[in-house]
Amino acid sequence: ETPQLWRVIHQQSAHPLTPVAGLEPASHEAKRVFRLTMPLLAKLWPAASVRVKLLFLFAVQYAAGLLFFGLCAGLFHEAVRNHATAALLTLGTAFIYPGQACFFYVFGYFDGMALVFLLLTFACRAPALVFGCLLAAFWVDERAIIAASFTYLWLKLRDGAATGWRQLLLPDRRSIVVPLAIAVTLGLRLWLARQHGFALPVTEGGVGLTAFFRDERLFRLPLGILSPFKFHWALIGLAGLSLWLE
Repeated sequence: ETPQLWRVIHQQSAHPLTPVAGLEPASHEAKRVFRLTMPLLAKLWPAASVRVKLLFLFAVQYAAGLLFFGLCAGLFHEAVRNHATAALLTLGTAFIYPGQACFFYVFGYFDGMALVFLLLTFACRAPALVFGCLLAAFWVDERAIIAASFTYLWLKLRDGAATGWRQLLLPDRRSIVVPLAIAVTLGLRLWLARQHGFALPVTEGGVGLTAFFRDERLFRLPLGILSPFKFHWALIGLAGLSLWLE
């Protein structure tokens, strides 16, 4: 039987401007009301069957997973200027969550797609492409808005334009696309809420910053910071030590 989440995604694909009704407020299905990137991608496939759409999105997700490794290889080589090191670092990503998300998520969460769209913002040079990738990531998962701070820093630091804290924090012609994409996303969400009745459920299900900063969640914060990179923190620590010494 097709899982409910996939039926919800199929309904979002068929009617993107109509929120899915009758969902349990605390369910994951209800929380993805604004996550429209993948349902809109599903519209590219002409078949009407929910199972065919499901397989199409699986194919897109797996292709994005392969693209992730290609992007990593290019970006690592740009950073270290050494093919062997770049290859080993790229291989290492296969053993942590970002490199795995596109391959084991068959539940309709699409976290890996958000990661790939964000990584594309590191590889793209044209501001319009960076803007488009940011929007795609934001509408896969709202947490990408927070992660876009990495894109902002990358755009600032890649060409060495930021020479101090002031230049680093104030947006310039290249980095302005990040706050602009956030503003457009928030504006569109407000429009969808007012014109089409879109709304995140207000429940005890852990949606929003208020729920995140409760004591029972905060105790997991140190583990949440340490666990994604696993032993790769050793590499990050060594890189930080090298930067400090030099």
